[in-house]
Amino acid sequence: MIFQTPGYVAILNEMVRQARVIPIENTAKPAFPQLAGVSRGHWEGETLVIETTQFRSAENGGTGPNMHLVERLTRLDPDTVAYEYTVTDPTVYTAPYTVMMPFRRTDGPIFEYACHEGNIGLYGILAGARNLERLGRQLRR
Repeated sequence: MIFQTPGYVAILNEMVRQARVIPIENTAKPAFPQLAGVSRGHWEGETLVIETTQFRSAENGGTGPNMHLVERLTRLDPDTVAYEYTVTDPTVYTAPYTVMMPFRRTDGPIFEYACHEGNIGLYGILAGARNLERLGRQLRR
């Protein structure tokens, strides 16, 4: 989910319900690294550009403190936003790389992030299969 207020954009993603609050046009940055880096946004025409540096470490999907992430969000139509990001980290990669994917509008809420529902899903699948084996039946495919 993407929210915009005067001076800020907030992005809430499904993974661990992590919200990023990104100042727009605010160049002041904290003097210390943060887990998910320090993000600042600005507009280039109709495209929101978010630059993130000062990653604390590779813990949160980054490569480390030398990573530079540039994200671009451009509305393509009322239901689609083009999300593009470029990762640069000369200590890890020989060249920057860029990825683009469409974000499509969905009706309904973002689902809660859950790690395999307490890791019991596989147990249930295997228990059902073993029961069918005991009964001399096979799984339908």
